[in-house]
Amino acid sequence: MSATEPESHYRWVVTSASLVLVALSYGSASAFSVFLKPLVEEFGWPRGAASLAYSFNMVCSGLFAIAMGAVADRYGTRRVALLGITFLGLGLILSSRTSHLWQLYLSFGLVAGGMGFGSLNAPLVANVTGWFDRNRGLATSITFSGTGLGVMVLSPLSRYLITTYGWRTSFLILGVLSWTIGFPLALLIRTRFSAHFASTSQALASATAPDPHVPGPPLKNRPNGELSQLLWRMRSAILCCCITMSIPLVHVVAYAQDQGIPKMAAATLLGAMGGFGFVGRILMGFVSDRIGGRSTLLLCSILQTSGVLGLLMAHGLGTLYLFGSLFGIGYGGLLPQYAVITREAMGTRVIGRTYGTISLFGTGGMAIGGALGGFLFDLSGTYLLPFGLAVLSGIANILLAVSLLHMKVESSPTPVLQAKSPSLS
Repeated sequence: MSATEPESHYRWVVTSASLVLVALSYGSASAFSVFLKPLVEEFGWPRGAASLAYSFNMVCSGLFAIAMGAVADRYGTRRVALLGITFLGLGLILSSRTSHLWQLYLSFGLVAGGMGFGSLNAPLVANVTGWFDRNRGLATSITFSGTGLGVMVLSPLSRYLITTYGWRTSFLILGVLSWTIGFPLALLIRTRFSAHFASTSQALASATAPDPHVPGPPLKNRPNGELSQLLWRMRSAILCCCITMSIPLVHVVAYAQDQGIPKMAAATLLGAMGGFGFVGRILMGFVSDRIGGRSTLLLCSILQTSGVLGLLMAHGLGTLYLFGSLFGIGYGGLLPQYAVITREAMGTRVIGRTYGTISLFGTGGMAIGGALGGFLFDLSGTYLLPFGLAVLSGIANILLAVSLLHMKVESSPTPVLQAKSPSLS
């Protein structure tokens, strides 16, 4: 890396701060699984209607992430991170005053999700890649792994707070905690794009590439029909993948409690899934470097779907933990592979825009699965239908992943992007 020695060390400070900020934002969103039953029990809301708050959180975060990437390009990632932490904490605090569903949709969905979560994850990951020419894949995996770390820590913490203080005070404490931890870390964020990247969008385009010279054909060299088929298969795969992913993430705590599992143990189950997701995200980064994104996608899809099937058949805390851990490793390694495959197929040109559309299908899958799981529970009175749907969606994802293995990708050198002068702000 062409950087001074202090800058070379500081890139790991930026990476570490970004890891914790991602953990705060994603962990707060996933902790909704712990809040679901207390909200339903107090207000008598259907689980499907209550689960829509999580769906709005996912949709709004996906839409805002695109806009906030452009804002980060213009005004710097530190300002965007400060803005994101402000709204994340504010949304959680406003959620503590909820009395009606529409208030929860606005506070948890729009403010905490879109304006908070959406301002943190993608801009932070993109910024981290701008600090690295080498070890970019490792740094990106570390930052992405904050999603699993957040679930692992904040899910059992939320359960403890709810048991001790009630759900309203718990939302309030999480909001204040986000500010207390998040603001100092956001101030550590700096922007320095390496010699290959001139902006956040260009950096995000290379987020999952372990080396700037990974081969991949430029867009203009790919047949339009083949490219279109590849992209639509990937969009369909990530949609199915995220439906499978979101149903357990949103409903596994309620599912375990319905089986008679104690509340804290049920929340810790979700935390364990997040912990193994943390491990899976880093582990599958190494695996992907060796066997490729497509094969790793298939492996993770099989692990995730097998985990959901096991959860569906599990009875007792031990088997729930066993299959929850299997699910965690699979879901942790899945999402980065879509960006890896996109880069392998297209090089770096227009990958930011292309991967952005693919990730929107993933966000849509998370929203659909979370809400549909609740509505199917309301319809049937059990989680057999929701988890059965997750398994079927997972099988569809596996079949699509297999089809991707058989699509040929020609190799040609990846074009090097012209850069502006590196900036440090």
